[in-house]
Amino acid sequence: MSNGTKFKKKDFVREYIARVDGFDNIDYDEMLREVRPLFKDWESKKDKDIIRWLKQYVYQISIEQEDPEYEKEFWKAVIVFLKNSKHEVEDGEPPQKCGGINQKIDVLSKKGGITYLTEVKGGVGNYRLQTGIGQLLFHQFGIEQKSGDLKNYAFQLAFPKLFETNKHFYHEFAKYLKNKAGIKIIFV
Repeated sequence: MSNGTKFKKKDFVREYIARVDGFDNIDYDEMLREVRPLFKDWESKKDKDIIRWLKQYVYQISIEQEDPEYEKEFWKAVIVFLKNSKHEVEDGEPPQKCGGINQKIDVLSKKGGITYLTEVKGGVGNYRLQTGIGQLLFHQFGIEQKSGDLKNYAFQLAFPKLFETNKHFYHEFAKYLKNKAGIKIIFV
């Protein structure tokens, strides 16, 4: 980077994050000014496209770090988001038996007579998406076995807002998931 050797865009973002002392201090306009002259293939790109790519790199780096404190803070942010959306957040229920597997929901809340079961995923990748879907399907199964009816329940996966614009997130799949499995994805 500063040593004159060739480096990747993601390496530049990693160095920038370290230089500004963390994710909370990122200035995408400043990063854009610094990065544009370093990569020939970005010289003709629109600013908004480069910033979108930079955000994806930032997101990937944040996931790579797998910071347990970040997970905990994101979980708290989901609770605040739900409360701001007029949900009554509950402490949770004891784990349900679902085909011999104990399941515990991350966040249980109520709004307008509907009980919401929210699985919180502080990072996104195929594994986390698949895990979240599987967890919610187990909850659906357990509730259906217990009460025979899902009409007063809503199931959702909460992901960081940054993932909403990530090229690896497929909005068509999110629509399919909601329509076919009754699982909504929310971004916080």
